[in-house]
Amino acid sequence: MALFHSHCQLQSNPVSFENNEAQVFFDDCNEYLVVYKDSVFTVSSLKDRTIPPQSLDFVRKDAVLDVRFSLDKRHVCIMRSHTDIDVVNLADGSEFNYTCKGKEKGNMLHGFVWLNNTMCDLVLVTSGGLELLKFTPKLDSMKLVKHDNRSIHWFIYSHPNRLMLLCSGKDYNCIQSLQFTPDKLIKIPDFNPEVSSKSGNKRTPLEKANFLACKLYDKLCCVYVFAARQELIIYQLGKEAIGKLCTINLFSACDHYAVSVMDNLLVVHNTDSKITMIFDVWLQQWTSHPIAAPLPLGGPPSKTEEGESPSGDLEPAEQFIQEWSFEQPHYILDRKAGRMWGLELNLEHLCASSSDKVNLVRCLLKRRDARELTLGVLRGCVREREPLYSLLQIFTIVVDAALTASSPPPSTRAGKWWYYEPREDDPPSEGAPSSGGSVGLDLPSKPIDQADCHRHVFLPIYQAKAVEDDYLIAVTTEYLLALSSRGLMAETVMVEFLLSLIVEASPPRYNVLHQLLQYHVMQDSLSVAQRLLELEPAYPPALQLALDMLHRLKAHEQVMEALLQRGAVVQAIHYAKEKGGGVRLVPSHLLAAARESGDDHAFFAAYRFVTAELQAEHTAHRRASPSFLPQDACDDHVATTSASSAEEAEVEEAEVEEAETQEAEPQEAEVEELWLKRQRLKRQSLKKEEVEEAESEEADAEEPAAAVCIQCALPVDQTPPRPLAKRRGPWRRAARARHGVVLRIAPLGAEAARASELL
Repeated sequence: MALFHSHCQLQSNPVSFENNEAQVFFDDCNEYLVVYKDSVFTVSSLKDRTIPPQSLDFVRKDAVLDVRFSLDKRHVCIMRSHTDIDVVNLADGSEFNYTCKGKEKGNMLHGFVWLNNTMCDLVLVTSGGLELLKFTPKLDSMKLVKHDNRSIHWFIYSHPNRLMLLCSGKDYNCIQSLQFTPDKLIKIPDFNPEVSSKSGNKRTPLEKANFLACKLYDKLCCVYVFAARQELIIYQLGKEAIGKLCTINLFSACDHYAVSVMDNLLVVHNTDSKITMIFDVWLQQWTSHPIAAPLPLGGPPSKTEEGESPSGDLEPAEQFIQEWSFEQPHYILDRKAGRMWGLELNLEHLCASSSDKVNLVRCLLKRRDARELTLGVLRGCVREREPLYSLLQIFTIVVDAALTASSPPPSTRAGKWWYYEPREDDPPSEGAPSSGGSVGLDLPSKPIDQADCHRHVFLPIYQAKAVEDDYLIAVTTEYLLALSSRGLMAETVMVEFLLSLIVEASPPRYNVLHQLLQYHVMQDSLSVAQRLLELEPAYPPALQLALDMLHRLKAHEQVMEALLQRGAVVQAIHYAKEKGGGVRLVPSHLLAAARESGDDHAFFAAYRFVTAELQAEHTAHRRASPSFLPQDACDDHVATTSASSAEEAEVEEAEVEEAETQEAEPQEAEVEELWLKRQRLKRQSLKKEEVEEAESEEADAEEPAAAVCIQCALPVDQTPPRPLAKRRGPWRRAARARHGVVLRIAPLGAEAARASELL
């Protein structure tokens, strides 16, 4: 049955070998497959398949426990027993033997590695320590240059990192780490991994199959598979420190896990349930789950008559699982079937089997050659209408990756975590292999920028009408928010795309546009302001939004031009006066706009403003003359102003005469009214005098009476004086003497009563 979504699969071109009565060895330093049969060594390169297998038939026939080629490809070392090795010169076929120290004391040889540097050429790992050997000048023997005494139970060597893990201690519970530099040996602090299970405190010896040395994201790591707890414990190694980087839950029980390293990813194989899980230590700060669903290991692409299936159909690898040996960094040796497989990741199937799109994008941005897949995942998220908060997270991750690519972060190898990083040109190992699958790039070759998102994500979805306009507007807005949160301005292509979505929506979402501009989600730019000016007929508030944006951009000439085009001459003049010398206009443009407005007052205001500006420029020695020059092209406006001034003078003179006439008529009417009023008062005064005269004659005709005060009823001579200000009522109005109101007391009678009433 075909399997279409295996995220990890076997390569289609394995190395085949004769497996009948043959010994098979894997040289991980050179990535060679060595098959020994009938005293003949057959060597096949796994790194370069174009090199045909080579045969070595001049080596003496004897037991072979291990075989490795030197890094310069000039010698081969063959482990004959647990105490002796043979070194063969490939140029002339000569060989010599070397026996490890302490053979008589039971010292046993665990293995050896080639270094070929200035410090030593070969390192023997024995139960009593390390023996560093170097060729003699004649290359016919080796001498011991250093012996590092320590108890060693087993060892693991990672050639790409020149890192060796040694298991020591009485109970096989201590890990010692060493790094080989070209001229010295660096000792990394020891550590004791967690070996007790949750059910008890019993410590079990450490096994070689449960450890792996590698480099993940520029960190030197030791991976420990704790099968009893179903955990993968990652330790970070440094020259002066050891620390637990993370602990990964494997979510499945197994007696023996196998781990491969590909492109900074840990591929864990459960050999019991025959499933494969892919973990990324970079994602452990956000999630403890695998990147994708656990799936069976995929076999090679299925074969057809024309060759491999174009659809990339896979078959489960269960039929190939017989007696597999997982070799580092990403090889599988099947001795029974006679094949050496290479593992490879299928990122396309990884994307299809992952449900956590946020962490999937994080993972893809760390992979090599995954740029197109990342853009495809972004398109899929929008097509599938992912929640907006998830899309904001994804867009923020993409923006952060682009920023990181432009300014790489500081190296994690600084300080206590420093370690030696081998290079391809380390002398004299010119033939040393590369780091293979254990070392990957942290970022794609080219980051995903705004133009890529517009061209490969938003525009295809818009053209295909895959989602509603409102949702696409919201998605584009989230992308602009992600840019704004990192202090980046949206490029013109993205802003114009969003404006097009808002305007072309049915109905247009002008309220959304207003809010985006108000909260500066759309950054100010001349192109946006120009587009807003074009929207004025359909959305009048867009004019003010455009003018405000131009003002913030200090595009004062554009503000003046926009006002003049709309006939707002007076407002343009006021704006120019506020900005002082920051605005420079062509006089003919201002006068022409004022003339076209049809407002004479605006035209003369513009003319006075222009003449004042010309005078100021002349005073500042920026102009030869304060008057209009021929190149100003203002002759028509000057002539119009002169003619209008004469007409205005005549009109003003007529208005003055009319005003004087209107002022004279009210003065004559007032004089006449005043004369009539005086005549009326004069007649009233004559009548009053006549009445008083008549009353006086009647009073004189009667007897004189004593003068008394009507307030105190005392004679006038005896009435005490009182201030006039303290009198009240009618007495104050009638008083004329130093006393109160004085009446002449006359005999009572009708005439006296009438006179009293009159007074």
